[in-house]
Amino acid sequence: MSQEILEKWAREVDYKWRLNIPASVRKTIGPVILLKLNAEDCIEMKKFSLSEDIDSSAIARRIKEGRIIIPPWLRNSTSFYFGKKVMLTLQNDHCEIWPWR
Repeated sequence: MSQEILEKWAREVDYKWRLNIPASVRKTIGPVILLKLNAEDCIEMKKFSLSEDIDSSAIARRIKEGRIIIPPWLRNSTSFYFGKKVMLTLQNDHCEIWPWR
């Protein structure tokens, strides 16, 4: 089932692997998120919930100062490197981070 893209942004990953998260994404998914690689080979961010079963491929992160740090195991899987542009797409209940090609 395809979800509608509500908003999208181009961003850059800095030399410390930090990524600025737009305010509307922070408002939608909250200050604590789950990061995981999805089946389409992009990073998926969604709201963290204690009641949800978390698989071993996901990691919880807090959005600090409006940004997150891309974990090392996700950097290589999606061909990220610092200074590279990415596309963030906000959907109904999550956000996806795609490498800019």
